[in-house]
Amino acid sequence: MFNAPNLAIELAVGLEKCDQNKLVLDARVTNLGALGVPPGVAVTFYQGASPAGANLGTANTTVPLLPGGSTHVKLTIPLPLELGNYFGVADSTNTVAECDETDNTDDVAGAGCTIIF
Repeated sequence: MFNAPNLAIELAVGLEKCDQNKLVLDARVTNLGALGVPPGVAVTFYQGASPAGANLGTANTTVPLLPGGSTHVKLTIPLPLELGNYFGVADSTNTVAECDETDNTDDVAGAGCTIIF
């Protein structure tokens, strides 16, 4: 498919809630394609380095993504006892017909909070 959206994801971990014993999974979803998509694209987050890990939850985009546009989708989770790996999937429900389905995932390794007392 040539004239279509193309959603790509970059996954990061926010540490702004470490003092509340929480991590913030932050997926930046960017439309690299030629057509826009409406709000409501599902982004699912998993524990581990693949979607075979525990499903931590799903959040949706809240704005339309025109070509070149991006938005952040966040999910706050309880702080794990050890450093963790996390995996994100944009358009996890496969509702958007894209020109490239291979760039809908990203992962981050060794994430966690170091709390100094």
